Amino acid sequence: MGIYTLNCTVALPRRDRTVLLGRKTEKIGVGLYNGAGGVIEEGEKPCGATIRELFEETGLRAHYWNVEPIAVVDCHNKKEDGTPWVCRLFVSQLYHIQGEPQDSRELVDQRWFPTGDLPLDEMLPGDRSWMPLALLGTCFVARVHYGPGLLTLEQDTEITHISRPELNRLWTLP
Repeated sequence: MGIYTLNCTVALPRRDRTVLLGRKTEKIGVGLYNGAGGVIEEGEKPCGATIRELFEETGLRAHYWNVEPIAVVDCHNKKEDGTPWVCRLFVSQLYHIQGEPQDSRELVDQRWFPTGDLPLDEMLPGDRSWMPLALLGTCFVARVHYGPGLLTLEQDTEITHISRPELNRLWTLP
């Protein structure tokens, strides 16, 4: 039996030199700042899930051509019983979005942060290592190894720069 993998999205809406982040109210990272996102549903592609999650959590609208894939981040976790599992994050930036952000059931206290002044102390430990790189527009894959409760990292985040064509291939789910 292999390690269970959950495919999710993280959307980083951009305006000028800012990024929209909000505090999560459910599931992973409760109370911490993150981009809008969630589980890619059966039959969905990462791009479609990104647009859906962005609207559900922020009220912002975007078209699929506004989604710029930027990374794939594998977050290695352990369930309470010690069983390993991976949350694969399909991370994107979105420009030319429509509307104004509105708090939702899953994402509150939404703010536009300057990309050089992120609330790193109020983010998941793994996000602190890869999100600034994502906001530079650099394509990469990363491996994050979380300790119990996702409060610490078991080792340094591994980041590998890749080409846009390589990233686009990774963004294609079977």
